[in-house]
Amino acid sequence: MQIAYPHQPVLRGKLIFWTLDKMLAMHSCLHFHRGAWKLTTSDLLAYPPGSLGRRIGSFLQSNHLEPIPKVERHDVFHVLTAYGTDTVDEVALQVFLLGNGKRSLFNLLAAGSCLLLPDYWSVFQVAFRRGRRARNISDYHFQSLLQENYADIMRYFITCDSVQPDLEQRIQAAYKH
Repeated sequence: MQIAYPHQPVLRGKLIFWTLDKMLAMHSCLHFHRGAWKLTTSDLLAYPPGSLGRRIGSFLQSNHLEPIPKVERHDVFHVLTAYGTDTVDEVALQVFLLGNGKRSLFNLLAAGSCLLLPDYWSVFQVAFRRGRRARNISDYHFQSLLQENYADIMRYFITCDSVQPDLEQRIQAAYKH
């Protein structure tokens, strides 16, 4: 599985993306029980304007990507956290998730990449603190929330604001037990 990542400015960045690319195939195999969403970028762009699904579709389109089966929620993490796909943002996303309580081999190794980028440690510290302050985002089936308003979903998970009770009920129904 080869991914065309943008912005690989330095050798360290290329090394990090090469490693992530190799780990991604392993990660997908280890999560064979996870159902693929079977949605394309075009499918996501067909969701209503302002929805989480449309926002993910726009993110993928602007980065010239398609969803990777069984790893689709990684794209959700990108749009919720507003981290891009360059080297620093990919590592910052993993550090955010580490601060958010996500613990997996992939996550720990990817977050460990920050050791190769000491010039950006302050960025990673901010990402870790943001993750600690946010509600847990790794334990949800976001596919069932694709039609929901993106701003409301972000407000619930990232800024921990309250949302309408009916939306909170739908969010809680998407929780993985």
